Amino acid sequence: MNRNSRTGSRLFFIEFLIVLFFFLIISTVCLRLIVKSHTITQRSEALSHAQATAASVAAVMEQGAATPEEAASFFPNSSVTSDGFFITYDDDFVPCSAESASYALTVVMTQQDHTLRADIQIENKKHELIYQLPVSFHLALTRKEALQ
Repeated sequence: MNRNSRTGSRLFFIEFLIVLFFFLIISTVCLRLIVKSHTITQRSEALSHAQATAASVAAVMEQGAATPEEAASFFPNSSVTSDGFFITYDDDFVPCSAESASYALTVVMTQQDHTLRADIQIENKKHELIYQLPVSFHLALTRKEALQ
């Protein structure tokens, strides 16, 4: 009788180890899925903010801001460069200083004849391109130019 109870307890122990092994595998797979979904959520939030920010810059330029200084004046914490301007953002897409920035919006503006072209790019702190929006607008003729 003693021998039979040992065999039963050994089988129970082996069965318990097998069940524990399956729970370990399932929990590992679930943990990987949770981490992957969190990463995808962060990327989609960054893309959404980047698209909205680039669209607001394009809207300012469409309304007549033809120089980098004019366009940059609509955005707090923007810095004007020779051919455009840039703005740095934190994790929540709030304008911040360059030292604590997680994202950077760069606008390069060129003007040829009566066409204003701009390349709006948003990169993360690893300098990976998140979103790019090339735009071009026709600039209105001045009265003097129209009369010539």
